[in-house]
Amino acid sequence: MSMLTPLGKGLGAPPARRGRGRNRRLKVLVVIALLLAVGAGGWWWLNRDSTSDTATPLHTCPSVAPAPTVVPAATVKLNVFNGTARKGLASLVADALKKRGFVVAKVANDPLKRRVTGLAEVRSGPTGKDAARTVAAQVGTVVALPDQRKDASVDLVLGAKFTALRTPVQAAAALEPTPAPQPSGCA
Repeated sequence: MSMLTPLGKGLGAPPARRGRGRNRRLKVLVVIALLLAVGAGGWWWLNRDSTSDTATPLHTCPSVAPAPTVVPAATVKLNVFNGTARKGLASLVADALKKRGFVVAKVANDPLKRRVTGLAEVRSGPTGKDAARTVAAQVGTVVALPDQRKDASVDLVLGAKFTALRTPVQAAAALEPTPAPQPSGCA
């Protein structure tokens, strides 16, 4: 053997071991297979009863709100105000509402001196909200303005777009509660 011969290639050198690399690969494959088996077993354990835990969905029915209170016209203390520049409008409407049974207390121009540009405004306190609904049904789409008055009186302030009261039939229909649609399966 000369000095130029690489180590392990000489005549008297022992043969190289070839089994060492195969053993290492086999060990790595066994560890990977074990990890996959443990992962699959864990997944199965967590999901083994998933079909039996599934319940049929229950129908959740909305709670039924009580129907709003309809206040008879004879018990409504009403003030009719003119929120426009049209002369005599509040007086004409007050007379028509008296014929429908409303108790009209005041007829005048709007004491707040507001110019109402829409159909009308209905002003009331917390105790007069149901009476205000009865008044609003006579007019149509109004702007409700709650205030801090202590009594149940209602102010109807007529606006620039007001032309006429609803018919008594239309007003009565507006006071009827509209049933809310119920999902299937609800009683």
